[in-house]
Amino acid sequence: MMIDPSNSPLTTEQASGLNHLLDSLEPHQFDWLAGFIAGWQASRRTGPASNSRSAAASEQRPSLTVLYGSQTGNAEHLAEALGEQASAHGIDVRVIDMAEYKPRQLKHEGFVAVITSTHGEGEPPDNALDLHEFLHGRKAPSLKHLKYGVLALGDTSYAHFCQTGREFDAVLEGLGASRLVARVDCDVDYDDAAEGWCSALLEALQGEAGAAGILTAGGGAATGAAATQRHDRRHPFPASVLENLVLNGRGSAKETRHIELSLEGSGLSYRPGDALGIYARNDPRLVAAIIEGLALDPAATVHLGEIDTTLSQALSHHREISPLTRPVVEKWAALGNDETLGALLADPAELVAWLEGRDLLDLIEAHPVPAITPDELVPLLRKLPPRLYSIASSQAAVEEEVHLTVAAVRFEAHGRRRERAAEVWRWLERGAHLYVCGDADAMAADVHAALLDVIVEAGGKSHEEATDYLRELTRQKRYQRDIY
Repeated sequence: MMIDPSNSPLTTEQASGLNHLLDSLEPHQFDWLAGFIAGWQASRRTGPASNSRSAAASEQRPSLTVLYGSQTGNAEHLAEALGEQASAHGIDVRVIDMAEYKPRQLKHEGFVAVITSTHGEGEPPDNALDLHEFLHGRKAPSLKHLKYGVLALGDTSYAHFCQTGREFDAVLEGLGASRLVARVDCDVDYDDAAEGWCSALLEALQGEAGAAGILTAGGGAATGAAATQRHDRRHPFPASVLENLVLNGRGSAKETRHIELSLEGSGLSYRPGDALGIYARNDPRLVAAIIEGLALDPAATVHLGEIDTTLSQALSHHREISPLTRPVVEKWAALGNDETLGALLADPAELVAWLEGRDLLDLIEAHPVPAITPDELVPLLRKLPPRLYSIASSQAAVEEEVHLTVAAVRFEAHGRRRERAAEVWRWLERGAHLYVCGDADAMAADVHAALLDVIVEAGGKSHEEATDYLRELTRQKRYQRDIY
């Protein structure tokens, strides 16, 4: 049936367009359009009342502020994912970098989620310094009205595991705030723990919304978010190596490589300065030595969550066997009822010194546990984390590729004379931007200390003033660190 413009209120152009549209529709599309028009007509008839109900519902909805402190991007990504899930649940949500958040705004918040990593020797990430300092200072307000949750990211191979998250949790409680959910401390394999914390937080907010049914069911939100993300740290993309070139000349004592990887078909995007996570294979010789040392069958089947694989594959691709961490030593000591290890664990300083440079094989040889089975061994070990490398390309130039420059570097700063301090100071005063990338343990700390010396010596400032000067550069995003 076609619409005749001569016996309808439509113009010739409107009738022609509508006829063309109706002629192109499948039956199920026509049904949908009919329902849409009926709904549209109903909304027009009941517009004012409907708008009032919508406004009332909006007023009842809880408002969540997600604050993240991130050094390498993990906390930021989790915060963004939580924001997407909260929004899908009908929650008004803001996701904010701690460096861009005005600390005094906290006294006006109702619900806050804090997601933060720890870096260095238990220090806050650079972008979390101001908020951390404000909350621990004399000007911090009473937060008795605030309800919050903290997700802490860390690495159990470091002595001050999740220290920043623990400090945020403690100071918020001390200022009178109430926990929506208990703090969760995550190791490098944080996915499952973080997912559980996010679900618990959203469920708690659902309870805060009351019986009005403002929030939608939780299951669909996570599914929808996951469906839009084809590849991530839980679903890595198998990239092909396009180039692997040694950049050093013949006879050089250094080995620096330029590596190009294909991202074709991945759907992944990045910006210059982002870090690329790569899952590396453990040393096959170390894997073989561990299996032989325990007299186990490399082909034995082990269970890794939803997958079954061989012991050799599990130790090669799925579990961390180096470096050695405190949780592994604790579990090994309990398994073998080892009093010597128990005494070592009781002395944190001695344990840190003993762990330095050791791996799982060292533990097995020094403290053997007889007749251990593959199913006892594998649960002792944490998931193999990705190694992070700073990206050395722009997607605007290389499109579906990503380039890395990788080198084996040793940093030595003890007793080194700081040269050209005056010139560096002039650069800073003229608006120079500083970007530090690489090793967090040695290089980053040495560079930071050198910068402080430059500001003290060439800028004529005290150490405290120099620290504030660098802090201000961080706020202005003129001093950025991509360290791990």
